[in-house]
Amino acid sequence: MHPSLYPTFEYCVRALRLRGSGMSATSIERCTGIPHNLQHELLPNIAVRTGESAALELLARDAMRAVSEDQLDAVYAAISLWSSASSDIPRNDAPVGHAISLRDVTTHADALRSVSVTKRINSADLRSGMVGRAEMPAPTESSLSVALRFLASNAFSLKQGEEAIGMRLQQSPGPHWRPAIVAFDEELTAREWSETLDQRLSFELPYTVGLLLPDNFRFCRHCLEDQFHSTFHQLATADTCLLHATPILEVCVHCASPVGTIESVLQKGYKAYVCGRCKKLIYGNASSYRSHLEFRQSLASSGERFQQSMDWLSQAQARLWPVEQLIRQNRNSAYDWGQWGCDRKRLVDSFHPLPSARTTVLRQPLYALPWSLRLAAGEDVAGSTEANSNSWMQTSGSVYLSALRSIASFANDGHMYDDASFTDLDLNSIIRTEREQLKSMAFVFVRMFCERPRNFSHEWESLAVDDVRHKFSRLSTLGGMQRLPVKAVILAYYNIVLSAMTMQRCEPLQRSRLRWLTPDQVVPFARLPEATEPASQLFYSEGVVVSPAAENFPIERLYPGSRSLG
Repeated sequence: MHPSLYPTFEYCVRALRLRGSGMSATSIERCTGIPHNLQHELLPNIAVRTGESAALELLARDAMRAVSEDQLDAVYAAISLWSSASSDIPRNDAPVGHAISLRDVTTHADALRSVSVTKRINSADLRSGMVGRAEMPAPTESSLSVALRFLASNAFSLKQGEEAIGMRLQQSPGPHWRPAIVAFDEELTAREWSETLDQRLSFELPYTVGLLLPDNFRFCRHCLEDQFHSTFHQLATADTCLLHATPILEVCVHCASPVGTIESVLQKGYKAYVCGRCKKLIYGNASSYRSHLEFRQSLASSGERFQQSMDWLSQAQARLWPVEQLIRQNRNSAYDWGQWGCDRKRLVDSFHPLPSARTTVLRQPLYALPWSLRLAAGEDVAGSTEANSNSWMQTSGSVYLSALRSIASFANDGHMYDDASFTDLDLNSIIRTEREQLKSMAFVFVRMFCERPRNFSHEWESLAVDDVRHKFSRLSTLGGMQRLPVKAVILAYYNIVLSAMTMQRCEPLQRSRLRWLTPDQVVPFARLPEATEPASQLFYSEGVVVSPAAENFPIERLYPGSRSLG
């Protein structure tokens, strides 16, 4: 066979493979350029073995090896005529099937032989070479949807997609290391392919995207019938489709078998939507090509249905910034969400609940507060129990004193005092006896939380004020200060509690006020600076506290430098 006929040979193999997979003649025409009405005349017949894709590939190649060069010339002529006839029609308006007469094919093939035209087919002059490469993403369409639609249109495996357009699965850099988005080579695709909403989330919140977009493939069956998958289908906090109000699924509609991960779906290439168990389409029945076009055209006029979700996305970077910092700077322990008193969905919903008919979480105003608290570097904590305890008490006392300085300064002249020196203990005089008890109880609470985070709540409820110092002296030593981020969060919130009590001149200590500090309540999160070597002994020096706005609490007046997160 002449080398110039190799591309035509491969298009024929592809057409036979698609026919054996059950694809319609018009769909094969879109994938190969071979007119639907001539496929039986131009292509050999092969015996199909159901479910044996590898055997089908071998059968197709064996059948094509028996085809003469004259027959391949005719196929090339048919593809050329089909391409010329449809080249002036925009892809979205292309008819369903474009018939070419066999007489025209024969005449054109003879003409090509007479002038010895080199029979080359490539994506530069034949649109069927890469069907859909110029098709732009629909509103809210995910990068995975774009990738799978391209693979299906061209009957490509993932490897062929990687070679053709630089397609690759890109993982999030966070502790989860989950496949998050599909990336493309911008030199081989339209720029819009790299501007889908899930890619935007990945760029703006690289560490949080592993929480927002879970590993398992999630879909709406009605959208998938028209080869469409939205970024909002994949969100972990979404439970219904914005277009159809139907449940988001993770299993095959026929056999209820789990569909699998994003990576496993993409690895199947153009058979991505075929269930690995029952071999049927995971979403039910595929729609016609005409229905597919009409659906994509209707998406352009569905802006109102997406508006709330688009607003959510536009605010995601600002609202979820605290979570991004937490994961980035605590990535070695971010798997244990119990450490922060909530699971993944509650963590995201606490800061930025997804708009949904089933969403019951109230959206709270959030503020980023200047954190004047300091956690000073302590002594070597590798020594005795007594040394560890004294070091911890000294550090905690310094943090508390910093809070008192800020409160006293604001009470005297309206200015928040900000100083790293903790030598003046006289400021304790502004706190009455019950506030001193509050201080001691908070310290015990922090110790109990850091050492026994899962069992402390019952002890705290039964804790008596008179027993504070006794319990404090009996607590075991903290191990290596590895829970310092948690302590910083609680102590920072403790600062807010004291500030509120001072500003509002509340009645004496009520234990119910300290329920704010329990992990099953919404608590603020701290953006803490990155620790460098030696990390095991390094204390955090400064950061930012993010807090829900408290009712009737003048947070902006008390903290003039605070800024709303929307």
